Amino acid sequence: MVYEGVHESRRRSISTLVPVVLLALLIVAALAVPGVRDFFTRENLVSLLETAGWWAPIVFALIMALAIVVSPIPSVPISAMLGMAYGPLAGTAIAVCGATLGAMAAFGIARRFGNGAIRVFTGRSVTFCKGCSRRTLAVIVFVARLIPVVSFDLVSYGAGLSRMSFRQFVLWTFLGMIPWTWFYTSVGSAVLDNPVLAAVLSIVLAVVVLVLPAVVRRYNPFGLRRVMMEQEKERA
Repeated sequence: MVYEGVHESRRRSISTLVPVVLLALLIVAALAVPGVRDFFTRENLVSLLETAGWWAPIVFALIMALAIVVSPIPSVPISAMLGMAYGPLAGTAIAVCGATLGAMAAFGIARRFGNGAIRVFTGRSVTFCKGCSRRTLAVIVFVARLIPVVSFDLVSYGAGLSRMSFRQFVLWTFLGMIPWTWFYTSVGSAVLDNPVLAAVLSIVLAVVVLVLPAVVRRYNPFGLRRVMMEQEKERA
């Protein structure tokens, strides 16, 4: 039983690194693979986006929204690509708008259809801070957005099952996701402008993803240990 618990813990730690690994592969491809390296220039990306016209940012935002609603799709590489294409500021704006739209959809699906619909999109049932007050739920949602190891989609679905109001959820989700989204788009932008900085930031991200779960479990900031335990219980 102890072995199974350790094995499950390791499996969860590895799964949280998947988006980081995908981001690292994107950086390596942009730097090392000749054909890909030649394509990933600011001029080529701008030219491609101009060809797509005003549809391009809308499509990117919709892809980001889909990544939130459909659990297996990682959103970190999408944010990095937005940083490559539009730079950190515009890329962050597009990514945050798309992610907020996806979070709103997940919240609405959970509130309207319950765990049956959630299982269709995520493959699991969700529980989220049962018995928490609306104030506590608002704090947890906001802080959860600031901690990249707490599942974005499961928090969105779980909040829909709680007593949290839709307006509160949208406000604190929107504000909470800005810092890390800006970080991801900055990494993507740095791939073109400063590859060494992009590699350093990716290493920082990997360390944060590995260390933060232990910090949350030990110090339980804002009661997030409870949310993480509920998520892990559903994944087991």
